[in-house]
Amino acid sequence: MAKHTYQGHRREPGPGRRRHRPPLLDVEAGYLQTGLAELAVKYGTVDNYLRGGLDLLPVTIEKLRIKLFG
Repeated sequence: MAKHTYQGHRREPGPGRRRHRPPLLDVEAGYLQTGLAELAVKYGTVDNYLRGGLDLLPVTIEKLRIKLFG
């Protein structure tokens, strides 16, 4: 199974901080695939999940899209 590692935001370390840090979170690709498959069964699309499953407003979803995808 493929493994993906989230490194967090990259920025220069402050005084006294190490430059290299261990990964904050490891993610198994299979877990993501299983979660997305379940989401598809229950909600059909990610947009339906955000609106119906999480009860997010369209304006909130748009703000998230801008933050995540620019």
